[in-house]
Amino acid sequence: MEDTDRKISGSARRNRYFRFKQMRTEEFEIEQDYLIGRRRLINRSVLGWGVVWGYELDQAKPDGHASGEARPVRVSHGLALDAAGREVESRASVELGPHNTFLREWHANGYKSKPWDECEPGTYLLCVHYAEEPVSDAPIGDRCGCEPPQKRFVCETAVFSLNRLTNEKERCAERGCERQCQCAGKDLCSEPGRRSHHCLCEWATHESPERACPLISWSDYDVALADCVCLAVVVVAQTSDPCAPVTIECIEDACGPRRIVKSNDVLYDLIRGCDLTHIIDVSWKDWHRRMHPAVPWNAFAKRFRPRPGTNDPEGSTQFTVKFSRPVRVDTLRIDAIIMTAAIVEQPTGWLAVRRIPIERLDPVPAVTDKGTPPLETRELRIVVTPRWLHNEIRSDEDSWFTERDFMIEIQIRGDLILDCNFQPVDGDAIGLVGLPSGNGTPGGTFRSSFMVGAKSLAPDSGTA
Repeated sequence: MEDTDRKISGSARRNRYFRFKQMRTEEFEIEQDYLIGRRRLINRSVLGWGVVWGYELDQAKPDGHASGEARPVRVSHGLALDAAGREVESRASVELGPHNTFLREWHANGYKSKPWDECEPGTYLLCVHYAEEPVSDAPIGDRCGCEPPQKRFVCETAVFSLNRLTNEKERCAERGCERQCQCAGKDLCSEPGRRSHHCLCEWATHESPERACPLISWSDYDVALADCVCLAVVVVAQTSDPCAPVTIECIEDACGPRRIVKSNDVLYDLIRGCDLTHIIDVSWKDWHRRMHPAVPWNAFAKRFRPRPGTNDPEGSTQFTVKFSRPVRVDTLRIDAIIMTAAIVEQPTGWLAVRRIPIERLDPVPAVTDKGTPPLETRELRIVVTPRWLHNEIRSDEDSWFTERDFMIEIQIRGDLILDCNFQPVDGDAIGLVGLPSGNGTPGGTFRSSFMVGAKSLAPDSGTA
């Protein structure tokens, strides 16, 4: 019978039990390697790799620390999966230092570890590594007593490394869509519902998860030196303290370099658009999709008056929009919101549409506490041109709004409004309620329409 021991290695081999089989150390090692190896295979093939949760960084504030004095950095407990599928777990908050952090450098034969104190000033990637620490001595009962004691257990833990930042792209762990696929050509299974099957097939066929590299001894640990999960970009500086000549001066970015493992809950939240900004309120929400009865003219015209007791500029209205998260003011341009009025022409019923001239979109509040325009805002106010406002709304003379009812449609283009994370606002209006907006995808247009009664030429009573 062919010897299969040379053909089967690693986690593919497991014990076969039979009567009178003797279990030696080798057999127990095979069983453990099989269970661990299969679990890590599933981790790296199905779950992916990156930070699962935790590993929050915190640094002591400059208050109470002299210039050039080391300010400790602490890393909270957390869990990560490295590219080989190892679970990198830190069970407690730790302070970074020479005892648990080393300098990692690439050489011709692979990665090498160097002491923390050899770090030169500059920008580094802070990464976490899987590590094993043998613990609890077990004396060996040999005849002469010459054998050193063995360790009873292995404690799985985490250690950290500093890696010189040489490529600015390393600051961003998760970039845009990097997967590509070729055209399907002749596809016997081509149907509209299978539009992405060819790409999925190509990706799965060419996928090859990284295999585990051997552990390397460092200090009292055996470390997965070649595999790591990046946590942050930090700045390393030298200090005047001879006992601590190297310190992490500041944490520059504790988010961008992190690759994230998406759990099922996170994936469902992403599908629902929980990470996106939504429109949570509009000042005319009670009129949204109201066709009958029409909104009274006086109530509609009142929305174009300045708010009582304010110094609102000429043309400022009471048509406002609120967002669930701050949006960038520089994206609030007049093409982001469209207001149109549609009047039914006689006798055929054609809708004659005209666009209400919007002069600008003002953030609310218009200035910050420092007296400067804000860069971000949670609310905007529509400002129309004063001339249009005077002729069409405030004047007692005939205007385009007299004689018959008309429809107002307001469109908020979420594709053109970016939030504080540079993502388009999820703006689609859903059903009759419409708020909060969103269908789970970035962008989309919030459409809101309502009927308004014809303009009255009688003196404005000011009632709604």
